[in-house]
Amino acid sequence: ANYVKLTDALQEADTERRKAREEAEARERAAEIRREERQRKIKYMADMPDSQPAGTVDEFMFKEGVQDQLDKLDNDLIGLLLSSP
Repeated sequence: ANYVKLTDALQEADTERRKAREEAEARERAAEIRREERQRKIKYMADMPDSQPAGTVDEFMFKEGVQDQLDKLDNDLIGLLLSSP
């Protein structure tokens, strides 16, 4: 027979409720931190002066030689497509 003392059963249920509550609170804190971080980013962008130089794609997108490799891959891919039956 599976008999459990009432006090043990109540304590176990209380522990499960506490764990569930703590997990829910942790999720809420994580969501709040994400919201705050997003708001900081939005504020940073909104507060940035219009005179701030933004840069170009060439400055930020590709490092030396990457564009050459992409061009070569494009040419190779075109070759494959043209030679397909």
